[in-house]
Amino acid sequence: MYQKKYIWQAEERKHFKMYKSGKNWLTVGVGVTIFSAGLLATNTQVKAADTQTVTAVTTESVKQSTSSNANSYQLSGTTTTSQTDISMANDAKSAVSQPQSTVTDSSATTAQIKTSTGSASISGTASTAASTVDNNNVTTSSNNSKGVKSDVASTASNATSTSAATGSTQTSSLVSQRTTTTSSQEVTNQSATPAANNNAVASTVSSQAAPATSLTDIDEIHTQESDQFIAGSHSNTDTESQVPSIGSINSYVNANGENQIDIPAGLSTDILDQRLDNAKQQATLAWQTTGRVQVITTKDASVDSWTIGDSSRPTVDAVDISSYQSNMTQANFNKLKQLGVKTVIIKLTENTNYINPYASSQIKMAQAAGLTVEVYHYAKFATASAAAAEANYLANAMSNLGLSSSTPVFADMEDTSTYSSSITANLNKFWSTLSGRVYTNHGVYTYISYKYRDAVVSTVGASRTWMAQYPYSPSSSSLWNTSYGAWQFSSTAYLPGYSGALDVSIDYKGLVVPISNENKGSFDHVTINNNNLHIDGWQAADSSKGKTNSYIILYDKTSNKELGRYKITRITRSDVAKAYPNIYNSAKSGFSIDIPITFSLAGHDIYVISRYSDATNGEGNHVDYWSNAYQFNTNAGYFESLTISGDTLHIKGWHAADASYGKNYSYIILYDKASNKELGRYKITRTTRTDVGKVYRGTYDALQSGYSIDIPITFSLAGREIYVISRYSNDAIHGEGSHVDLWSSAYKFNENAGFTDHVSISSNTIHIDGWSAADASYGKKYSFLFLMDANGREISRYRIDRISRSDVAKVYKSLYGADKSGFSINIPITAKLRGEKFSIMVRYTSDPAGNKNYVDTWLSGSHTVPNKNIAILDKVTSNGKMINIDGWHAADASVEEPYRYIFLIDNATGLEVQRYRISNIQRNDVAAAYPNVLNASQSGFSISIPITAKIENKNLRIMVRYSNNPSGNGLTTDYWFASVIKLPFQTI
Repeated sequence: MYQKKYIWQAEERKHFKMYKSGKNWLTVGVGVTIFSAGLLATNTQVKAADTQTVTAVTTESVKQSTSSNANSYQLSGTTTTSQTDISMANDAKSAVSQPQSTVTDSSATTAQIKTSTGSASISGTASTAASTVDNNNVTTSSNNSKGVKSDVASTASNATSTSAATGSTQTSSLVSQRTTTTSSQEVTNQSATPAANNNAVASTVSSQAAPATSLTDIDEIHTQESDQFIAGSHSNTDTESQVPSIGSINSYVNANGENQIDIPAGLSTDILDQRLDNAKQQATLAWQTTGRVQVITTKDASVDSWTIGDSSRPTVDAVDISSYQSNMTQANFNKLKQLGVKTVIIKLTENTNYINPYASSQIKMAQAAGLTVEVYHYAKFATASAAAAEANYLANAMSNLGLSSSTPVFADMEDTSTYSSSITANLNKFWSTLSGRVYTNHGVYTYISYKYRDAVVSTVGASRTWMAQYPYSPSSSSLWNTSYGAWQFSSTAYLPGYSGALDVSIDYKGLVVPISNENKGSFDHVTINNNNLHIDGWQAADSSKGKTNSYIILYDKTSNKELGRYKITRITRSDVAKAYPNIYNSAKSGFSIDIPITFSLAGHDIYVISRYSDATNGEGNHVDYWSNAYQFNTNAGYFESLTISGDTLHIKGWHAADASYGKNYSYIILYDKASNKELGRYKITRTTRTDVGKVYRGTYDALQSGYSIDIPITFSLAGREIYVISRYSNDAIHGEGSHVDLWSSAYKFNENAGFTDHVSISSNTIHIDGWSAADASYGKKYSFLFLMDANGREISRYRIDRISRSDVAKVYKSLYGADKSGFSINIPITAKLRGEKFSIMVRYTSDPAGNKNYVDTWLSGSHTVPNKNIAILDKVTSNGKMINIDGWHAADASVEEPYRYIFLIDNATGLEVQRYRISNIQRNDVAAAYPNVLNASQSGFSISIPITAKIENKNLRIMVRYSNNPSGNGLTTDYWFASVIKLPFQTI
C-alpha cells in the first residue's frame, strides 16, 4: 500500500529456471535456487567465491550432497528427491563450488555458518524452527512472512547452535528485516540438535556476525517487530509501517513449452523481492496444475511506471495515501479529481499506538477537491481482545476527525502478526466493536497470497474486499480480481505535479467508489412500423455491474403477463455518459431493437422493460427499468383537406389505429347528417406517411396510414352537413365485417363568400377585379355583376365570365366553385354613373338573363364615380381693344364632355352675351395639385376677346364649360368665376 520506503544494494538477478524435484522446486540460472512447493518462504542469496550471485528459497531442509559431485543439491522434504532431478541443475555451475561460500537472505535474518569444508553466510527468517548444520548438509525450516505494510522491528541475536560432533558453540548476530512467525521475538542461545543418524557430522556455528545486506540510500527503514531502524537510518516520528505492497506478475507459455513469468529489471530490490516471491508462488501453483517446467526471467526494462489518466491502464477510481504523502497539496488533490479519480482512501490508524498525523489535512483537501473520503486501519491484532482494542482506537480517531458513521472503513489485513487460526473470530470482533461505535460500513484490504485470505474475506464477502495484486504492466484490457469489490493493481502510478508514486485501484462493485445505486433510463422511441415494434433508448444502472446479459421485455398490464423477452446488445451512448458520468457504464447503456408484431396490441396497456441480468435467460439477479404504460388503443387521424375543384370532391388525410391489425382493407365513406344516410363508399389504398410515423411511433402501422381520393360530385352539396369516415375493415368486398372507423367533424356546405380585390375609376372606365363562390352555385352556370345604388336598387348589370382562382381554392378548400370563382370587368363611365355612389353584387344563376334561380354574393365596400369641377382665373387684362383671359378648368366630366367653351355673362341679367370655343392647354401644375381630377393636365385655357359694341359698357361675368356637344349645349359641366369685368375695362 506504500511507496518504496528503503533502498538497498542487491546483487543482480538475471534468469531463474525451476525444475520439478519431487514436491520441491529447483531454480537455476546464474546460480541455484532451491525451494519447496509447499513452503514458499524467504529469498536466500548465495554468493560464491567467484562473486556470482544466486537466489534460493529455503525449504524444510537443504542438503549439500556428500557425493563426488560437490556442486549439486538435493532437496529433502516430505518426499525423497532423486539425484536425476537434481542433475537438471548442473548447468547452473553450483554456487557452492568453492571452499568459501556465502548464503544471504535478502529479506530475513543473517547468520554466519561454517562447515567442515569452509564457511557460508546464510540469511533466513528468525523462526521457532531449528536450523541444523550437518557437515555440508544444511537443514533449515522457515515460514513465509510477506508483510506489506508492517513497521514493527524484530531482533534476533546470539542464536546458538550446538554441534553434536564437537560440542562447540558459535554465536551469530541476527538482524531481521522482515517479520517471522514469532511476533516481537528475540531469539537467544537457540540450540539446534543434529539428526540422529549415521551421517550426522559435527557442525560449528561461528560466533562471527555476518554482515547484513549492504544498505545504500537508506530512507526511513523499519523492521517489522518494533519502531526501530536498521543500519543507520534516520529517526521516524510516526511509527508507520514501511514495507511496500506485494504485487503479482503475468505468466505465459513460452516457445519452449515452459510456463514463463517475467519480472522487470531495474526495480528497487524491495519491490523485486516482492515480485519474485509472488512469481515463485505462481510458479508453484502452475506446476501443481500443469506439471510444466516453470521459468522466472528478469526483463531488461525499467519499472513500469505510468501516469494516472492513461487510458491503456485500468481505470483509476481510487488512490490510497498515508503519512508518506504528507507533501501532497490541494492542487494535487484537485488534479486527481480532474483526472477522474473519485475516492481517496486515507490511512488513519495502526495497532493501538499510531494515528496518521496528516490525516486531518488530507481529509480536508480531498473533500475540498470533491473526492470521496474512505479510511483504513493497519491491523496487528492476534486475539479478539486486541481486535476490540484496535477497533476502539480507530473509532476514537474517526470520531475526533468528525467522520460520519457511514464512512467506509477497511481493515488492512496483511501483517503476519495477524496470522491466527482464530483470525475470523478476531476480525468479526473488530467489526462488531466498530459497529457498536456506529461505524458500520466495513471492508477488508488484503492481498492474494495472504495466508488467511479466504478467512478474512469471509467476514465481509468478496464484494466488500479490496484485493491487492500487481501485474508488471497493468492493462485496461486485462482486469484481474473482478469477483472482488475493488482491485489495487499498481503502486507505481504517477500524478502530474507530484513527485511520488501512488497506489491506485479500480472499483468493481461500488466498494471504493460508493455507488449511489442510480437507475436511469429513457425509452426514446417506441414505434410500430411495417409490422415491427421498434424500441430504442438507454438504461444506466449502478447495480448493473456484473450483470452482463441484457434484455428488452414486453409486459401486458391488462393480463399481467409477459408477452416476450428479447436479448439485446448494449450500444454506445456518449450523450448519456455526458449527462450521467457517475453512473456505472453509462457510456454503453443504449439499445435498439425491432420486434416483429405477431399479435394485436389493441386494447392492451404494454410496459417495456430494459433489464440487466447475471443469468443468460434474463432471470437471476437483475435490475429493471420500466417504461410508462403504452396504451395500444390509439385511433387517431386527421382529415387534412376536403376540397372541391370543379365537380370533384378531393379528400386527403390519415388514419392510424392500433385496432387495424388484421384489417387490411380501407374505405372512405360520405355520410349525410340530416338524412342519416350514407351518400357514398369508396375503396382506397393507404399511402406512406413518414410524418405520422414519427409522431405516432407507438401506433400500429402509422407509417402506412395515409389516403388521398377524388370523388365526382353528382349531387348538390348546398345546405348539407356531411361527415367523412375513414374505415379499416377485414371485408374486402363491402367494407363491413370487423372494422374500426374514424369520423370527421361535420362539413357544412352552405358557404357563400367573395371579395373585391380591386376597384379603380379612370377617366372613362370603372375596373373591377374579385371573386365570389357559393356552395349553392352547383348547377348555376351563368354569372352577372351588378352596380347597386345606396338604396339597394340596381343601377346597371353586366354579364361576366368566371376565371380560375387557385388562391381562393387553397383557402376555401371545401367551397364549391372556389377554384373558378374569379372575375374581371371594365365598365364604361356614363353620365348616368357620374357622381354616383355604388356597391357591387355578384350572381350565379341558371337563367341566361340573370333573373331567376340564382344565388347572390354582396361584396363589401362602396365606391363613387368621381365628378370634380374646379377652376381658377389666373389673369384678366385689356389693352382697350382686347380682353385677355388666362386660367384653367378641370372637371371629371371632361372625359365624357370633350368640348370646351368660355362664356361672357351679363351680370345684371344673367344672360349669355357671347360664347367662345377654347382649346385645351397643358397644365402640369394643375395635374400635380389635383392628381385625382380627370384630365387636369389638359385643363388650361387662354383667349383674347375683341371689345365690341355688344359687350362694351357692360358688367360681365366669366363662365367656363365642358360639353358633350360641339356647339356647347347638351350635357354640360359649368364653372362660374366670381369676378366681374366692367367696361371700360376694370375688374370688380
